[in-house]
Amino acid sequence: MDSYLSFGLCEKALEFNLDVELPDKSHKQYLFPTRLTVDKIKTNIINDNAAILKKSISSEYILVVDNERIEIDFQRFIISHPRITEMLEQEPLVRIKIVSKNNFNPIISHPPSLISLPKETVTR
Repeated sequence: MDSYLSFGLCEKALEFNLDVELPDKSHKQYLFPTRLTVDKIKTNIINDNAAILKKSISSEYILVVDNERIEIDFQRFIISHPRITEMLEQEPLVRIKIVSKNNFNPIISHPPSLISLPKETVTR
């Protein structure tokens, strides 16, 4: 079982604040229970912003934290991405974006040591 203390939350803190940047660059604030999964949070955001999010199908949108996609929909939100856990260690506030899958362009930057180089042929 997850310890709330590991997220910088006291044991009585069962909720966290979520600041969501919508596709039109406006922001909306929410207060969610820590037990909710990524898909439940995404569905709540979409239902609450139907006028802005023209495609109201949850599968058309993704949640993004620090320009990285939150990959696992059925995992508890507060442990779904390392950056979310880091934010919660500082304060009970997480900042994310909701974007259309078609418009998501992550900025990919790798240190030189992580760039794939062609494998050398090994001869024996």
